[in-house]
Amino acid sequence: MPSLSAWKILKNSSEVFLIELLDMKENYVILHGQDRLKRLFIGHANMRFQLKHELRGKLIKLWERYLLTDGSKEKLASLFIATLSTFQLQLRGEFRLFEVTDPFRKYEAVCQFAMHEPFELAVFD
Repeated sequence: MPSLSAWKILKNSSEVFLIELLDMKENYVILHGQDRLKRLFIGHANMRFQLKHELRGKLIKLWERYLLTDGSKEKLASLFIATLSTFQLQLRGEFRLFEVTDPFRKYEAVCQFAMHEPFELAVFD
């Protein structure tokens, strides 16, 4: 069972790690003790800023890895496959911002996101 100091740290970090804590709140099981996450308030005030910051970092890494493909279609396809899960986690945060339910399938998630932030879906076909 986490100590009270761990609870204090968790409570005080809800503005910094809000996406991670929201994931925890949606996907946890109590094995023993009190349900402390249930009463943890997670404000959404900084969500747009955090999502933008994380997306920029991911896009920079994607661009760097893209440059290493040297125009190879096989390497580019592998890159898209390898990074899709990373961006799906990002999309989950974006859906929370738009207050939309996160679709289970990756392609559905991409299509749903395109309804809010238009981009070229053909790259995923």
